[in-house]
Amino acid sequence: MRKIIMIFRWLKDFPLFRTRSTVAQQKAGLGKSVLVPVAKDDSFLNHGCVRAKGVQIGPKGDEVYVATLEEALEVLGAEREVGEPVKWRRPNEHGHFGIVVAVGWEERPYKDVFGVDEPVV
Repeated sequence: MRKIIMIFRWLKDFPLFRTRSTVAQQKAGLGKSVLVPVAKDDSFLNHGCVRAKGVQIGPKGDEVYVATLEEALEVLGAEREVGEPVKWRRPNEHGHFGIVVAVGWEERPYKDVFGVDEPVV
């Protein structure tokens, strides 16, 4: 997991490197919707998953924090591309953060994912 994040951070500085989510957001005009991982309980990666240190992603025992929700979505999207299981922590109904595994990816409204209206471009 850590290697994937290090490689991703290195690659994203190159202008030719684009993830599918980046391309999809550009085509959608930075989007009315965002492609996000969805867990079995229908929870999805969103602004509620952001903690003081960032977004916690990865399998138990090998978790890492990434600074922003945008970076988490790109790293998890890259993991999806290589066939790795996508895992992140999200709060349950009691506010305790637990690990969930993506069972699919869905388009969700920008406001539901980021908690704010669409950015002005």
